[in-house]
This record gives sequence, structure tokens and C-alpha cells, in this order.
Amino acid sequence: MGLLKTTLLACYGLGSYAALGAVNSPSTSETRWLAKIAREYEFVGPFPQEAREQHFLNPGYPLGAEVLFPLNYSLPFPSHLADGGLVHWQTSLVPSPVGSEAYTQGTPDSVHYSIAFPEVRWGSIRTTEGWAGLQHHALLHTKIRLIPPQSHVATFAPRPTYLVLSASQCSYIAIFGHAEEPLTPAWYTCNIYDHTGMPSIRVPLKPHFDSYLDRRGSFWPVLETIELDVLMSLDYEIRLFGDPIVSGNSTLPIIQANLSVDVEDDGEQTTPGRTANEILEPPTFQPDQLGLPEDNFDQRDHYIRVNNDAHIFPHFVDGWAYGDAVGIEIISCSEEYWSISHGLSFIDGLATHGIQLELWEPTRIAPSQTRLVSMKLAQSKPLTTPEASLTLELYLHSETHSHQETQKITVTIPIQNHLGLSKLSEDPKGFLMTYHSVSGAPASAVVLPPPNETYQITTRSRILLALHGAGVMHTHPFWISALPRPEHAWVLVAQGLTPWGLDWREASRADVCAALRALVLRLVGIWREDDYCTTHDYVREIVLPKRPSVPVKTIPVIAIGHSNGGQGALHLASSFPDCIPALIPAAGYTSARLYVPTQVSRGSLFADATLQGIMRASVQGQDGDIIAGNLALSHVHLVHGGNDENVPVWHSRERMALIKTWNPNADVNMTEVVGKPHFWDGVFTDEPVSTIVKELTASPYSNSNKETPFTLTVAWPSESGSMRGWRIREATVPGRLSRVQMNGKSIRTTNVHTLSITLSKTKFNPGDIITLDHEKIKIPEKSHVWFHRTESMRWQVTDTIIPYPSAPLSSILTSARPIALVIPVERAQHYETIALRIAHNLYTYLKLDSTILRDSEVDGNILEGRSVVVIGGHHNKYGIAIRSGPLRVSSDGSITIGGEVYSGAGIGALSLHNRHLYMDASDLSGYERILRAFPLRTGIPGPEWMVLGPDSDTKGFGGVIAAGFWSRGGGLSESMSYFT
Repeated sequence: MGLLKTTLLACYGLGSYAALGAVNSPSTSETRWLAKIAREYEFVGPFPQEAREQHFLNPGYPLGAEVLFPLNYSLPFPSHLADGGLVHWQTSLVPSPVGSEAYTQGTPDSVHYSIAFPEVRWGSIRTTEGWAGLQHHALLHTKIRLIPPQSHVATFAPRPTYLVLSASQCSYIAIFGHAEEPLTPAWYTCNIYDHTGMPSIRVPLKPHFDSYLDRRGSFWPVLETIELDVLMSLDYEIRLFGDPIVSGNSTLPIIQANLSVDVEDDGEQTTPGRTANEILEPPTFQPDQLGLPEDNFDQRDHYIRVNNDAHIFPHFVDGWAYGDAVGIEIISCSEEYWSISHGLSFIDGLATHGIQLELWEPTRIAPSQTRLVSMKLAQSKPLTTPEASLTLELYLHSETHSHQETQKITVTIPIQNHLGLSKLSEDPKGFLMTYHSVSGAPASAVVLPPPNETYQITTRSRILLALHGAGVMHTHPFWISALPRPEHAWVLVAQGLTPWGLDWREASRADVCAALRALVLRLVGIWREDDYCTTHDYVREIVLPKRPSVPVKTIPVIAIGHSNGGQGALHLASSFPDCIPALIPAAGYTSARLYVPTQVSRGSLFADATLQGIMRASVQGQDGDIIAGNLALSHVHLVHGGNDENVPVWHSRERMALIKTWNPNADVNMTEVVGKPHFWDGVFTDEPVSTIVKELTASPYSNSNKETPFTLTVAWPSESGSMRGWRIREATVPGRLSRVQMNGKSIRTTNVHTLSITLSKTKFNPGDIITLDHEKIKIPEKSHVWFHRTESMRWQVTDTIIPYPSAPLSSILTSARPIALVIPVERAQHYETIALRIAHNLYTYLKLDSTILRDSEVDGNILEGRSVVVIGGHHNKYGIAIRSGPLRVSSDGSITIGGEVYSGAGIGALSLHNRHLYMDASDLSGYERILRAFPLRTGIPGPEWMVLGPDSDTKGFGGVIAAGFWSRGGGLSESMSYFT
């Protein structure tokens, strides 16, 4: 066993840090490397671009896929936004902030960029193109200087390990060292949404120092300043920056971006103790309390940062934890892999407290990775004190064979113990419930108990599901205070992974369902997916061994939401009509493509109509208008401010008209509040909406005796539930819409291969004869009946089946456990950088957890129950062994599908098959293209497979060489495939 070290672990970088060094130590500039951003910068633009099209286009546009410095700033570039159709490079200067030379430890060098093009006649463009015409791309170039220590101790200064970047509201950033030949940029994804508390980008510095020393023919230490070039991709999206007329009373759109830099050293010394900016409180225990010898307290560490602000921990109610999920965010600043184990835990210094914690699964952290260490909490007796704190231990074990050691982290978390629901029912803030969400990551939701002591579970109990708007934290007081609190209604304030998430679709929708399941199990002790919605782990039913003694087994759910949450409520209720019989969406848009039109898409200017259809089909499941008819039997009350400056009021009017098109007698109504803006404090609590909320939460929601014809429309069966008990389970041709039209006992289907009914939710009884597509079928003596087409395309009653999981690329994000990123041992360093960027993107955008594995480490048990991303093409032995889809990769790197062979520079492919996403490419630029196309945001086309080439850099998805969907069995679908 290796050496045991007990220490407070912290890494230097952006954010909060442990105390480093002594009070009388030399100044930072004398003892450690510094990073400085040049105040001079150049930028070029604007170039027309559709929202989120940068995931196909080259972020370095108008430059090529390879870049050589210095750049030629005299070249003009075509752009239809500018007078004369040409744009040129411009230069500017960021003024130095006051005191910038007084560089102190923990204070990164930061700049703010405001990029605008006042010479462009934006008002004229808006007149003809609308606000979508304001969207554009620009490219910025600057430099970062790495400055060595200034004193004689430079000889002993450690080599910096990472350049630490915090880049917000840009789309991509790339760092370049010196090179004599053109370089393929490694593009890192920025924090485009400007989420707070997101991990920084860590760019390894070893290659840059090695290159410098090779050129000089010298050895460490480096005593000269090293200059790095920086390219930032800047994209003005209306949904990010807003309408300039509203935000700045101007027609001029302005891109606002921020960049901060620092360096991390691989030999900092930590000094335990309490300082103002310390990240970890020191443990309250002496060495003998922990059963460890005193001489094991060595202060050298390998820099693991613990982010106290990001912990996930439940509140306690009457002494019992309201949730079993605990998350500890750790950030590796090391160049090694570490495995993590759990040690002891204490409450206020007491080892016996009735609370047990264990790791959700074996956990490791890769170099520079950020992970939310997932733990499960169990409790055997209640906590009796109103205030307490939990201290737990995590052990880190080095996986480096040259030196094996164990280090310990101690983490202290305050516990909030609420003394009873009677007081909480009047508390405006509610309490936090935790649960394990998508990728097994711990997540939280706010719960507001019913007021006036109506929290006892009865037939009148309801769950009021509240979905927030884009960029709003679910715990924000302004959002919590805006929510109604009707009697008997438990308000569940969901997060959807992050403040932006996936616009309440797919993985974000699965998070909502996981939160709903956690609350339902708390209240009634039983969960059936058919009664609610599909979670990330696809569990059909859970019955707790000790159910609460309550008179009901299900609780009706009513959804409310504002803005993005309003359309989220509409989308969720349309996808699971039986789960959510009533909803009150406020200021919700009908669909993203109508909210921000896509007529300026580069891809549509070059793509074949068949290719456009396939790409469009991959995102049609994200459009609310397509499935609006699923609300034809629901109770819908739309709310909208008459003077909404963000989501025009016609969106709610159009949604009402769409629903009534499917059912003229639908119970859909609208309150349009004259003069009100996008949001106001009383959006849900002012009259008449307040009364409507009370009425909808008081409705009995029993099945009506009246038989009303309806049509259920589904884009992806795996993402949809039932309507009046009817549920589409499998499409005949995946990628096309599926429909069931029900009129009494006559049922017609379109593109449906398997469907089911829950008899208790229908008007049918065993023995009834129904007509299904002109075939007479007798309903058997079953509570759930499944119908499946035979090879002759005739319907037959069948047992429960598990269809092939057809879905777009983005479905890889919905994983029950941490997403596995499998890289080859061969050329591991190169593929590891790709995996690390994917891991960073998953966590930054969606708070999804992932683990990086080498192909030699993988066996079937490790990857069970999770999504898998296979990186490295023919180099990945696991991928070659497990690959079963029609898209193949040869030993020479060429890609074959449907008899077509694709090879050559810049080719890359993404293919999803049996919960494995394969990333194959011929070279570095090919991997950069498919890395950008990796699904992270809504609105990005991603069929089940596609092959990209160099033309996508300038033509967007018009540069896709081949794309399509698999057949329902996972084979090649000729009708839903495109080949050049």
C-alpha cells in the first residue's frame, strides 16, 4: 500500500483557493509564473450565422481549418451584412484596469471585450429579416504572455501544468504556441451561457514548454517570457444577448465576452489554517480522533480543488434527510489519474449519528477533469439538533505506477434541519430535496409544501410542477416568490440539469421526471412510469418496502412555467398527456424555429433537399407545434403579457389556435394581460390567473365518460408517454412522425409498429372488439395490452417487448450512470485530450458526469446501464470488438457505410448504435469537426449517424457528406439516408 497523506487539498487557479505560502514570502511575481493578456486585440466580422450553427461551421472562420501566425490582417472577407459586401480586420485596445500591475495570488488577469460593428446598417437588416437577422459571428485574436518568476528562485520554480482560462459568452477558444507550419486548432468550448460556478478550461502547458525548449536546444528552467496566440469565436445569439432595442435602446447588437487567465504550478505548498479565501474549513478533529499517526500530516499535495459552493446535499425535515443523493464537486489540477474512495463521516465531531454515506459507484478523476462525486445517503435514526454540520472524508489514490500514494480530503457541509412541515408550509423559501439524476449525478429541486396545514396526503393532494425560464437558477428567490401556493398542492421547482439545460427536452426532461419520481415516492411510496413520465434509467415501477399510510397511489400533476419554462411545460405536457392533465404556461414560445427563425442558415444555402429533410427530422422532436394536438384533451390556460418584449404574445395565441385546430372544443383558454412585459411579479398570483390555478389544482381529473376523438403524435417513442392510455412504443420508420388516431373503437395508425394501451385509462374492457387499421382485435384479459406488427404487417397481441432504441444523437446524453468515454491505449495522449474536452463540455453545459476509461480497462460489467462514447476509430480495440452498426471503420481509417467509402483529410463521423456513440475521424481536423457536432445544445441537427467533411467549415450542415437514421432493427434505413 502506498504512503498515506492527510492534508487539505487545493489547486491554484480561478475561484477560491486554500491559503498558499507564508505571510512574509516573496511577492508572487518573484516566485511563480504569471499569465498576462495582451491589451491589444484584432477582430473581424460580422458574418451572418444562424443561432447555434457554429457547431458545424469553423469557429475560426473566416480563417481556414489550419492556422499560421502571424495572421495576414490586410485580407478582406465577404459578408452580406456590410456595405459593399466586404469586411476587414479591425484593431482595438482594452484599457488596463487600475492596479493591474499589483498582481496578487489568486487574482487572474481579466479583460472584457465589447465587440460591435456600428458601420453596419442593422436597422435596415432588421426591417426585412427581423431580429434573427441580427445574429452574426466574429473572430477575435489576442495574445497571452507567460512570464517566468523574476527572482533567483526561478531556478527552482516548478513548471506550470495548466493555463487556466475562464471564457464566458464566447462560443470557442483556441490557444496556439509557436509553429513554423500551419496548425490545426484545438477548440475549447466557452461558457457561452455565462453560468456561475462553472469549471475553468485547463490547457496543458507541457507541450508549449517542450516546444520552446526544443527550439532553444536547452533544458528547464525557462527564463524568458513565452507568447501564446489566442483565437476567440464570438457569436451573437438573440437568446443570449437579447434584443438590443430592449436591452440598450439601440439597434446596434453588441457581443459581450470575458476572458480571465492564470497558471497552475505542480509543486505549490499548502499551509493549513483559516484565511478569508480558504476553500475548505480545516477538520475539527485531532489526528488521534481519526485513528491516524500524527506524523502522517504531510502538507505536499497534487492539487485537488473542492468547490464548496457546488455541493449537493438535502435539507432535513423533522430530522430526516429529504433525499438520498449527495454530491461533492472536485476539480483535478493534477496531470495524473486518481481513484476515489470514501472514509469516515462525522456530525459535529460525533462518529455515531445514524447517517451512512457510500459512493454511488467506483469513481476516478482524470487530469484537469471536474466531477461531482456521487454518494448515497442512508439514515437509521433522526437528527435531533436544528443546526449541525457533516464532515466527511474522501481518499484519493494515485494511479501512477511510479509512485503510489493516498491522500485525504475532508469536506464540511452545514445541515439545515427544518422542524416540521407545519412551519415549512408557511416558509416562502421551501426546502431542498435531492435525488440521483441523469448520468447518476446528484441533483436538487426545491419543494414548497402546501399551505394552511393541507400537506396531509389525500385525494385532494396535487403536485404543481414549476419550470423556470432560460438562465434562471431554480433556487433563485425571485422565481420561488413568484410561484403560487394553492392548498393541497406540493410545489416542485425543478432544475432541468442547469439554468439553460436542454430547454426542458431529452436529458433535461429526464431530470424533471427524476425529480418528480423522488417527490412521488416520498409522498405515496409508489411510482409507475405509465402514470407519470420516463426517467433517465427507464425504470418502469418502484414500490417502497415501507410505503406511507396514505389513501392514494398516484397524485395528479399540474405544470406551470414561465418563458422557456412555459414552453417547457407545454412540451412536457404534450409529450406525456396522461401525466400532466392541466397546465398554466406563461410567456412560452411555440417552437424555437419560430421564436428565432432560421432563414439565415448557411447550411440551407448548400444542402440537398433530402439532406435538409434528414437534418430537420433529427430536431423535429424539439418542436412544440408538431405535437400541439396531444393537448387537445388537456386543460390548458395560457398567460402572456400584452407588451412582451422577449417572446411576442402571438406565440401563445398561435398555440391556442393550434390546439383548437385538433379539437375545436378543447379546454384551452388564454389570459392576455394588457401592457404587461415578459415577466412581472404577479404573473401567477394576480387575478384572474390566481383563481385559475386554484381551480385547476382542485379539479378531480377523473376519466371523462364522454368519448372524444383524438390524435396522438410522437416524434421519438422513447421520449413520449401515453394519451388516454394509448402509447406508441416503436415507429415503423424511425425519423418520421408516428400517429395514432382514436375514434371510439376505431383506431388508425401512421408509421406505428408497436403500441400499447393501459385499460384503466381507456373506455375499453377485456373482451371488447376494436378495429385497429381495419383489423378486428379482441382485447385480452390484461391490464396492459401490447400490439405489434408481424412480418406481414398484420397486428397481433404480444407480450411486452423492448424495441431497438431509435433516437437522435442527443439521446446519448440520457444515461443512468456516468457517461463512459472510452479511449485507445494506442495514441492515448491525443485521444485523451478529446475525451477531456467532452467531459468538460458535458459538465459545463449540462452538469452531466462522465468517466474516462482506456479500452484495455473495459469489460461488459463496467459499462452496464450507461451511455458509452467510443473515441479513436480503428485504434480503439473495445470499439472494434463491440461495434455492431452498419457504419464501419477500416484499419486505414476510412469510413464505410451503405457501400460508400469515405476517406481523406478532414473526414469524421458520428454514429449512435445500441447506446454507443462512435467518434471516428481520419485526422486531427476531422476530430475537431465531430467534436463540435457532439450534441450539447438544443437546435443542433444530429441524426443517428452522419459523416462530415471539410466543406462543413464554410457550409455548415451543407458540408455533411452522408447522414441518416437506422431502421427499427438498427440496420441501414434506405428511405431515411442521404449519400453524396
